[in-house]
Amino acid sequence: MHGKSVGFALQNSRFRNVKSKLAFSFRIIFTKQLLFSEVIFTKGKENKISEKHQQFQP
Repeated sequence: MHGKSVGFALQNSRFRNVKSKLAFSFRIIFTKQLLFSEVIFTKGKENKISEKHQQFQP
């Protein structure tokens, strides 16, 4: 029985390690997506503003 409990402890340790790495990875991916969407949104607004500005020039 002693061998099994050591195996479970090792698996739990690995699982905890993987969970923390996954959380870190998701945070990085999510942050990059937010930054990317912010850049796209800002560029879209700039393009619309410049189009409106060009329409009103004589």
